[in-house]
Amino acid sequence: MTESAEPVTSTPSARDETPVAESTVKIPDSPVGRHVTWLLGALKRLPLAEEELADHFAPEYLDTFPVEQTNAFLSGIRSLEFVELTKVYATRLEGRVVVDGVARGILITMDETDRLMIVEIK
Repeated sequence: MTESAEPVTSTPSARDETPVAESTVKIPDSPVGRHVTWLLGALKRLPLAEEELADHFAPEYLDTFPVEQTNAFLSGIRSLEFVELTKVYATRLEGRVVVDGVARGILITMDETDRLMIVEIK
């Protein structure tokens, strides 16, 4: 699957240093955006069943990070709140999040089966 030619970008200004509440960040209605919306809801009801994870995560991801490891990772980011989306494509997004009060970067990509392949908190 190919990404759009140009990402949507934004550059934070000095007045943007205060984190924005999660509700003000609009998750795109795109393939990756729908998975992100699911993920935000799923974080509130962990642990997740293998079947549900398989609906959203690529087989290669779950081969590398089986259900127990994926649930452990998700438990560690349970408090995740989006602050800003900096690059948005149909199958990939990057932005800033807050996890347990700490600002971090996030990268989420999909594979050719339209399932999550990378969820990276930096």
